[in-house]
Amino acid sequence: SKHDMDISPSPSQFIGIGAVKSRKGFDRSARLIAKSKYRLLKYHIYGGYNDSSKKLIDGFDNVSLHGVVENIGAAINGSPVYIHTPRSNGWEFEGFGIVYLEAAAFGLPTISSNSGGAVEAVSKLSGLCVSQFNDELAVQQIEEYVDWFFDNYEYATTEQTKFALKNSWNIIINDYLALYDENS
Repeated sequence: SKHDMDISPSPSQFIGIGAVKSRKGFDRSARLIAKSKYRLLKYHIYGGYNDSSKKLIDGFDNVSLHGVVENIGAAINGSPVYIHTPRSNGWEFEGFGIVYLEAAAFGLPTISSNSGGAVEAVSKLSGLCVSQFNDELAVQQIEEYVDWFFDNYEYATTEQTKFALKNSWNIIINDYLALYDENS
């Protein structure tokens, strides 16, 4: 639970989890952080990558690439802001975005873009979906949201955890089964 984790009540670093691919938007997340007032904070990315995908984030001094993480809780520990801003390009898009719910369950503010299935996994209280195409607006949205989150830390982390639990597979599967029963 978030209460067992060592999460700072102020932004000290950013984290992203997933394979480093263009559609994942880790390069955009790094660019948005670099343009923001949080530009000096480190951005840790946990996930698979190769030489080609690593080139997406080359040139960002604030980015640290880590390999695939076995324990998401250990990666999230001490990382107060989760950011991963996917982009859609035709048939290439992000699916539901379970990692946003996992980060919210740990009480982290979650930042996505308004692209793909991540929009369904991030609520107004559990996170923020920034503009997919307007970097200037996205930076402003990120700064305002991160400031709001840490000014309202107890309330925000409680609401995030509630949202994540309400959308856990234990709950969602019952909704799917009820829908299936209605239509069969």
